[in-house]
Amino acid sequence: NKNNPVHLIGHSLGGQTIRMLDYLLNTSIEDSLNIKEKSNLLGNVNKGWIKSITSISTPHNGTTLSDIVTTGIPFLQDFVALGAVMGNSYYNFDLEQWGFKKKKDESLSRYFTRIRNHPAWGTKNFSSWDVSLEGSRQLNTIAVANKDIFYFSFATSNTHLDTLSGNHVPNKDMGLILRPNARAMGKQIDYWADNTSTDSTWFENDGIVNTISMIGPTTGLNGSDRIIEYLSLIHI
Repeated sequence: NKNNPVHLIGHSLGGQTIRMLDYLLNTSIEDSLNIKEKSNLLGNVNKGWIKSITSISTPHNGTTLSDIVTTGIPFLQDFVALGAVMGNSYYNFDLEQWGFKKKKDESLSRYFTRIRNHPAWGTKNFSSWDVSLEGSRQLNTIAVANKDIFYFSFATSNTHLDTLSGNHVPNKDMGLILRPNARAMGKQIDYWADNTSTDSTWFENDGIVNTISMIGPTTGLNGSDRIIEYLSLIHI
């Protein structure tokens, strides 16, 4: 509560999740009939509950990997659907209220087909939209910096500039599974799923998120949040 505010730390998408939480805490949600949500979180304004937000490797302005995957791998839904199927045996995603649960006497093939055709894939209420360039821009437009909160962001990188090609390539210590991502993100792509574009300042990345995007929200329609580079003062 406002008398006992919390410090929140979020890694990757967690950083965006915390910023959305702050927006929800400071917004009273109503439906088209002006009827408030009944929950304390969504129906009331709860100011001063968060003292600080720290983000680590967060795609504040999106990640080009999302657009590369969405455009280049249109069958990604199959993998997500398969994950939902496997999740019932190995991990509970707590998505039963959305129908992501195998029905009694429903075969795996029928369940897979039903989940693959789930209406959620056609909405923007989905993490892949939130981390896209356009999705992040929309989030940055509403979830602006709160003057009552201290913000800290940590930007990470595991690529370097290849002077011959002008692209960014993986460092030697990058995990093998991330290297294809890093190479794809480290060069100019002529297409994006949301018709946006980036330049060479977006090439540096950690294999998942572009380093420039981790620094802080800059793409909202109302302009960039104020971002100040932290400089450590060492006294000898």
